[in-house]
Amino acid sequence: CGIGRVDCSVIEKHGDCYEPDTIWSHASFAFNVYYHTNGNNRIACYFGGTATLTKINPSYGTCSYDVSK
Repeated sequence: CGIGRVDCSVIEKHGDCYEPDTIWSHASFAFNVYYHTNGNNRIACYFGGTATLTKINPSYGTCSYDVSK
């Protein structure tokens, strides 16, 4: 998705994480992929106050988020 160069195909139409089709849901997935692609550190989670680290796995249905171990 854009500058971060992460695979966001699952939040595109017909993707496993497309529904719900909301900015919040799509941003949540994209932020998570970017965070994990860029080293799982707090610096990779700085999105101007629009994201936060959580210990709750946000996966649902067929939409699977990467999670830290």
